[in-house]
Order: sequence, then structure tokens, then C-alpha cells
Amino acid sequence: MNRLMSRDKIFEFVDGSPEVHEVLGKEFVAGASEFKVCPADKVPKDGFSYMAFIGHTAKLPLDLLARTTADLLVVDVGIDLPSSLSCCVIRVRNARLFFCELLSFLISARKPSISPLASIHPSAIIGDDCSICDFVSIAEDVVIG
Repeated sequence: MNRLMSRDKIFEFVDGSPEVHEVLGKEFVAGASEFKVCPADKVPKDGFSYMAFIGHTAKLPLDLLARTTADLLVVDVGIDLPSSLSCCVIRVRNARLFFCELLSFLISARKPSISPLASIHPSAIIGDDCSICDFVSIAEDVVIG
């Protein structure tokens, strides 16, 4: 189980969610989090902890809540939670928006880096705020960032 939160806890961030972004973001950025993200109805049984998002626009959100095996759920505050739910829940105004904001937070918190497995031509110019991933190839006279 992920050390971020224990099961059977409900956290509500109804009037905005920067606090939970910061908590989750620090865990992800620090590499301490073992959460993977997947659809609520497609959580594999592979030993990892999964996070899923269920919003009011989901088809049959109550059915998803009843069937999911996710360890952490982010759920719209307007959706009633079943008493049988056995995972950690974060309730927010808009789960989809929260997901997008969390991704934005995580991306902005990443430190720029250049993979040693990237192929960069010596004449290419790479900006200070750029990240270059494994197996990326940057050609002659390219300017990035």
C-alpha cells in the first residue's frame, strides 16, 4: 500500500484543491509514490497501487464506485459514496479538472534534464528549461526552448 494515504479515509477539498495537489505532487515528484493512473473499471491486479478519477460525467458513476479496485479515488463531491467503498477517497468539485490540474502541477514541478540516451547534434541549441527523454534525436541547427 502506498505510504501517502491509508485506506478508508475520505479527504474533501470542496472549495479548491491546491493543498492536495501539493501533497500528491510532492509524493510523485519525489518518486515516493507508487500510484499508477487508470480508468476506474480497468484496474489490473498486478501489485501496484492505482489512482482513478470518477466525475459526474462518467457513465454510471455509482456502478464504477461499486466495482473499482483502485486504492485512491478522486470523486466529484456531488456523487454519493457507497458505504462498502474500501479505498482512500479525495472529493473535489470536478474530478476531470482536478486530474488536469494535477498533471499540470507535476509537469511544472519536473526539473529539466537531458537523457544520456538522447542523440543531440553538437550544433543544436537546447534551452535551460527543456527536458529531453530517452532515444530522442535532435538534428543539426535545431533550437529548442
